[in-house]
Amino acid sequence: MFSGVYFILLLGALILVHELGHFVVAKLSGVRVLTFSLGFGPALLRRKWGDTEYRLAAIPLGGYVRMFGDEPDSDVPQSERGAAFNYKPLPLRTAIVLAGPVMNLLLPFVVFFLMFVSRSELEPAYIGAVKGGGPAAEAGLRAGDRVVRMDGEEIAYWWELETRINASIGRPIDIEVARGEETFSTTVVPETVEVERYPQLDMKEKEGRIQVIPLEARPLLWVPPGSGAEAAGLEHWDRVLSVDGKPVQAFSQVEQLLAGSGPHTLTVVREVPLAVLGHVLFNGYGKPFEVVLPDGAGAGLADADLVVHSVDAGTPAESIGLKRGDRILTVDGESFPFWFLVESYLAENVEEEHELVWTDGREEHRAKFSLVPSTEKGEFNEERKVVVFGVHNHADLGAPADIPNQDRLAYAFRFTGMAVRDAFEITLASLGGLLVGKVPIRDLGGPILIYDMASKTEKYGWEFFFNLMAWLSISLGLINLFPIPVLDGGHLFFFAIEAVIRRPVPIRVRQVAAYFGLAVILLLMVVVFRNDIMRNWDTITGWFR
Repeated sequence: MFSGVYFILLLGALILVHELGHFVVAKLSGVRVLTFSLGFGPALLRRKWGDTEYRLAAIPLGGYVRMFGDEPDSDVPQSERGAAFNYKPLPLRTAIVLAGPVMNLLLPFVVFFLMFVSRSELEPAYIGAVKGGGPAAEAGLRAGDRVVRMDGEEIAYWWELETRINASIGRPIDIEVARGEETFSTTVVPETVEVERYPQLDMKEKEGRIQVIPLEARPLLWVPPGSGAEAAGLEHWDRVLSVDGKPVQAFSQVEQLLAGSGPHTLTVVREVPLAVLGHVLFNGYGKPFEVVLPDGAGAGLADADLVVHSVDAGTPAESIGLKRGDRILTVDGESFPFWFLVESYLAENVEEEHELVWTDGREEHRAKFSLVPSTEKGEFNEERKVVVFGVHNHADLGAPADIPNQDRLAYAFRFTGMAVRDAFEITLASLGGLLVGKVPIRDLGGPILIYDMASKTEKYGWEFFFNLMAWLSISLGLINLFPIPVLDGGHLFFFAIEAVIRRPVPIRVRQVAAYFGLAVILLLMVVVFRNDIMRNWDTITGWFR
């Protein structure tokens, strides 16, 4: 509903900041500004204050600041040259032109800082899941633990835990952990993991990992066939509300409470299926009921995250014999706490043959399989490669409640620097990749793609919107610095030549260069519009069906 509004707000902010940079520095330099326009084409609104006419124009794809005496062949009377752009010293002209891109490059600092300083609550240093065989598992950590100290210094937040682990690759860290009402100390040695930040550009970064994540499995059950739990009346995907009257939010709490001597009384709800057009959907839960587990009957219960809920026909999963209710144990000898991590692992190792080990609750099965590559439309109608395995699960993941952020300024300064650095690095690498052919031209997007992205604000919220603004602002600032005539970078290039030869570049040369620059910009616009149309071709043709 508000897609157009978000699009106009986004582009309007980027254009305003850019043109405001030119405008303010021109005014401070004594240059008379004739027009300050947001947008191109016919003026929808106009108002004149002093020497300047302010316009809001019909086409919101750019803007401009027109200054007195800025044309190459301007004939300015001697008495007015003090207010003319072309008669200002070279350093001032350079500052005026440079101010637009610089403002775009500075905007992300402001945007990210305001985003981070507004975060009143943060994730606690709570371990939701531990990967088997990883450093954390070897150190005795398990789901539900909360890290309270690392190397003697108190920590409270997940970001502090990550930061210290990254700074201690290969070095032992002494940690103090709270588990229920007790605390204990242990030592963990982070392993080195090479992370691909941008696969197309071979951008890799070494990080420290102890193989834990803050997500936790909600108390959704997998019940071994023939077990005491099944005999007591529990079924796969039952959700536990409480154990012996104590409410539970995570499967790890169920495990801890069942570890005590029994019998135990579980309050459970069961999903109620609803058949619609031959497909079984889940329509919430029925009424709570109680199940009494004799002592030891809870042995073997597991969370349902790695349990097969359904298998697509004609896929590798079906070919190796996976069935509903089977539980994945290992992939290529590695265990994973959650199914989405299995999917990520498979996506990163498409070309290899894999070995899967799973159990139906009575015996283990083992089989090898290869993935089926495919393509699909992404969220922004981009074509992306996917791999098909064919398994769907029915899990529920969550995280513990956030805790108050006690030092917003320190947090904001730290993460603003990191966010801006990442945005600059990836944008520069992407632009470089385009120039050398590592990033395909089809990845370029124009106004339609920006419109699609801005429209997602309604779905993802304002933080997504401001992240998008920051990244686009960096792209706009850097692209404007390219030495292409008609862009700010083209003017700066001529100023650099002027500084060397001690006189302005001849008018004829600048005019010819301007035609060349305009041709380049028009060609680029054709390319991005073509890409936008091809991404949305199915939608466009659907209008005529």
